Amino acid sequence: MEMKTENRNLNFFIHQMGKDNLEERAVALRFQITNSKQLLLGGLEFFAGHHGEWLEGYERIADWLTDNRGKSIVVTGPYGVGKTILCMHVLPALIRRFHGKCFEKLRATELCNEANYRKAIAAKFIVIDDVGTEGQFVDYGNRHEVFSEIVDGIEQQGKLVIASTNLTPQELRRRYGERTFDRLCANATIANVVAESLRGKYERTD
Repeated sequence: MEMKTENRNLNFFIHQMGKDNLEERAVALRFQITNSKQLLLGGLEFFAGHHGEWLEGYERIADWLTDNRGKSIVVTGPYGVGKTILCMHVLPALIRRFHGKCFEKLRATELCNEANYRKAIAAKFIVIDDVGTEGQFVDYGNRHEVFSEIVDGIEQQGKLVIASTNLTPQELRRRYGERTFDRLCANATIANVVAESLRGKYERTD
């Protein structure tokens, strides 16, 4: 009889511990946008000022727009494949249009500035362009790996992050370490755009 009582108490404790842990973790915004492929291509054409070309990897971005499942997104790929236009302009504009959320926008190289570091850590919705080019922010001798702290915020504070990078997933792992990369993969969609640079291929039509 005592053994059964102890087992019930233990089960209750484990259940409650798991419940408390879930309550402590903030939930990121989940959104769904229909006709995402058409909207993505239209946004590219609008902000780039020329005909939009559908590249390998864009489909994964469109799927994220259709239902992000509460996850952030990191768009990887070489120079000139539309990462900055997508992340700094198209995706934030669509989320603002359909869900009313405004994003703090920063280039990674700006994260070493104290004011921008504070903004990045505090922001609920944030875009970081060109991840991997930033240095560390030093505060009274304490060195901060800012992007790693932002990734922590996705899991702990429910941040919604849109990020672009020229680094491959393997390079991201080496740059930020196993812990940050593991958290990033668990809480963000990684969309790898595979193509040659489009810069200079099209003339602006505006």
